[in-house]
Amino acid sequence: MDNKESKNRLNDILNSLNRITEILSVNYSTALNIIIKELAHTTGFSTATVFRKKITKDSFYPICKFNTLVADNSPIDLEVLTYSQEWLEQLNSNRYVFIKNADKYDIQQSLMTYFNKNAVRTLILYPIYFHKTLHGYIKLEDRYSDPQNIDDIDFKYLDSIANIIKSILKKKERESNFDSVEYEELLNLINDSAVIFDKEGIISKANLEYSENFNLKPEEMIGTDMRKYIPDEVYDERLKAFQKVIQTGLPHRSKEYYNGKWRKYKLYPIKNNLGEVVRIAAFTQDITELMQTINKFKKSRAKYKALFDNIKSCVAVYQPICQGKNFIFKNINKAAERVEKLNRNEIIGKTVTEVFPGIKEFGLFNVLKRVYKTGQPEELPSRLYQDDRISGWRSNYVYKLDTGEIVSVYKDITELKEKGKELLESKKYLELAIKGTGAGIWERDLKNDVFKCNGNFAEMLGYEHDELNDEQKIIGLCHPHDRKIIKKMLKQYIADETELYENELRFLHKKGHWVWVLARGSIVEWDNCEKPLTLAGTFIDISKIKAYQAERDKYLQRMEKILNEAVGAIRKAVEIRDSYTAGHQDNVANLSILIAEEMNYNKDNIKKIEIAAKLHDIGKIYIPDEILNKPGKLSPDEYEIIKTHVDKGYYLLKTILLPNNVPEIIRQHHERLDGSGYPKGIKKGLILPESSILAVADVVEAMISDRPYRRALSIDTAISEIKGNSGILYDERVVDACIKVLKKENISSARSLGRPASSDKGSYAQESDKPKS
Repeated sequence: MDNKESKNRLNDILNSLNRITEILSVNYSTALNIIIKELAHTTGFSTATVFRKKITKDSFYPICKFNTLVADNSPIDLEVLTYSQEWLEQLNSNRYVFIKNADKYDIQQSLMTYFNKNAVRTLILYPIYFHKTLHGYIKLEDRYSDPQNIDDIDFKYLDSIANIIKSILKKKERESNFDSVEYEELLNLINDSAVIFDKEGIISKANLEYSENFNLKPEEMIGTDMRKYIPDEVYDERLKAFQKVIQTGLPHRSKEYYNGKWRKYKLYPIKNNLGEVVRIAAFTQDITELMQTINKFKKSRAKYKALFDNIKSCVAVYQPICQGKNFIFKNINKAAERVEKLNRNEIIGKTVTEVFPGIKEFGLFNVLKRVYKTGQPEELPSRLYQDDRISGWRSNYVYKLDTGEIVSVYKDITELKEKGKELLESKKYLELAIKGTGAGIWERDLKNDVFKCNGNFAEMLGYEHDELNDEQKIIGLCHPHDRKIIKKMLKQYIADETELYENELRFLHKKGHWVWVLARGSIVEWDNCEKPLTLAGTFIDISKIKAYQAERDKYLQRMEKILNEAVGAIRKAVEIRDSYTAGHQDNVANLSILIAEEMNYNKDNIKKIEIAAKLHDIGKIYIPDEILNKPGKLSPDEYEIIKTHVDKGYYLLKTILLPNNVPEIIRQHHERLDGSGYPKGIKKGLILPESSILAVADVVEAMISDRPYRRALSIDTAISEIKGNSGILYDERVVDACIKVLKKENISSARSLGRPASSDKGSYAQESDKPKS
């Protein structure tokens, strides 16, 4: 029985016991009739009968019967037990009799006649046992259906019913002769702990089960206060229950948990002829095992429901009808609801042909019928289902449960089918692309250390495909230096130490020259522990690209040489005219390079800054000697002429082939963040970053150099100047980098930057931002 069936059975049994408990206070005959009817309904048997053993002779007689088959008028054979001595021995030893397929049971002809006559398929005889003596039994018969499947839960239920019935069988004797010996014997026959006390709580009778809990004899408890035997954990609740039973005259039932066990506690009022409560009977039953079973089933039910609802595969449960000629829906999970665009509440109880009119053409209907008939699971290969409502590809696996229900587990593979078509088309295009590009495809099995490549790679090296199917030969053609690179790079990539597996490798061509190949790849397969299993990638012939790069590098080297020679020639012209300016530019270039490196500029940008710094004052060759070499302070008009050197330098260098932006960098090296600079007075955000570096380096170098009218200022003074105006005149990031460089390189004077202290003519105003008055 699966979890779903167990869950339903357990719920039925619990509900049945609750209903039976509610009627225990009614009269003797009515209670027995209701119980036996409830028993038949809950177990699913067609006939239920309770027999009682006569005290005067060894025979049984029926005391109540319930038959769900209206047309059944067959008499009950009261001597049925005499047909099988084995059955009687089993009942006498407090064991039940369970016969499946009773009409095929190997027994005496007379009993076989009984089974056939009454169409009995399943038979259960369950003993009603009183203190080690067989007092009666319950007989359950099922007819005109498949044999019943009975499990431990059903037998626990029967045991509970037997206990209830044996209590009822003595009810009359208790009510008519409370103090009789027979009544006392009845208490001792009850398996539960039982005690009777008066309205004051004084015990008048107790059975062995109850007294043994306290290591006493029943007679030793008579006359004592029952309250002394109540556990502390339930004391308050019990006293409330006692009082309520006395006041209302109604029975009380509850569950209690103490000392690690669950117990069912019941109180029943005992009334006199006037209907007054004169005594109370208390019964305690250990139900720990039952509660554990219930809790297990609750957990199993929750797990089963979560699994059923959340499993990705679609699941449908069918109930066969008309002896397997059709099937009705019992349940479907959420995945099936989503795929089939259905609501389970709307289809439960409907036939499968009603919900899926195309199921016969689809082929699933015949599979359901065969599985029902044979009990053997079957798989229906993937095929297209279509009707007026839905269409899609499905693959089904069908099997039969022990309960007779049919389950279909299936997947919607419509999207997979579409992707399969796309994959086939993509594969064609991929093969054409690989063939067109001539790219080599390679694969490495990391587990078995096997390397394979396609024919395109062999053609790159001048070989036929069959000539390069050996890994060792391929590795032997790789340049010795590159083999080491491959091994190191592969190890780092598999260990997830590098994000990209890419190498430029050299392989020896069949004709003897080296072929440059770009090898790229990635992990395409992992095992269950996320360990790489397979690498795959491409080989692309980049020999022509490498040859072009070599030519380009030679060309760039030549161009750089020409550029350096041009810059040198220009600087030479400046030095002839003004040696101070040439030395100043060199020092500014050296400091600018250090600042740019500190700020992590790349190689090309640093080169551009170096050229701009070495030529930043080139425009001064246009300034008249009498102003440029004036030994004293400049007038405002003379200073305005000096300021024109940035524009003059820009226009001069614009006609020369220099790296991009160099003329503009030079033009802006006297601009300031607050707009107070020249020539255009532009502000922060519009000044080139390279110009900001030149501006700071230019000011620092000028301040720590000697002037005709003053000695060189200290490095601390220069730092104070740029730090005090950081974010006002100078870029904060450049200032921070410059200060780090000055301290790191231990720069204290112009000499530290690579030029000797100068006594050449020149004005400090030439490097400052405003004239001195």
